[in-house]
Order: sequence, then C-alpha cells, then structure tokens
Amino acid sequence: MIDKKLVVKFKVIVETDTSMVLGDTYEEKLQNWKHDVEEALDIDIRHWGDTICSIDCVEEKVEDYDE
Repeated sequence: MIDKKLVVKFKVIVETDTSMVLGDTYEEKLQNWKHDVEEALDIDIRHWGDTICSIDCVEEKVEDYDE
C-alpha cells in the first residue's frame, strides 16, 4: 500500500471568565488566554510521534455575557 497523508481538522471553542486569566487589560487577557490554549493543545498532541500539528487561531474576541 502506498503511504499517503491523513488530515483531520477540528474546530475547538474554549471559553473562560476574564477573572481566570492574568493581564491588566481585556486585550492582554485575551492574548494570554489564546497563548495558554494553543500551548495546552500543542503539548497534548506533541507526544504522538510522527505527527505534524498546526494550531491556528481563526477568531479571538472579548464578549459580554448575555443578561
């Protein structure tokens, strides 16, 4: 059998309260949270061996809670 590349794509949504993230401004908290999530996902997948992982953020924003 000829070796071929297998590709799977997932959309992952991760949310938290701003009080749970370090930073002095909402933008700083957002960037810190984005970094933390990307790092956690990368660490979880990296141990798979011959796997190339690309984690790309496609949206980032600060939202108010619906009242």
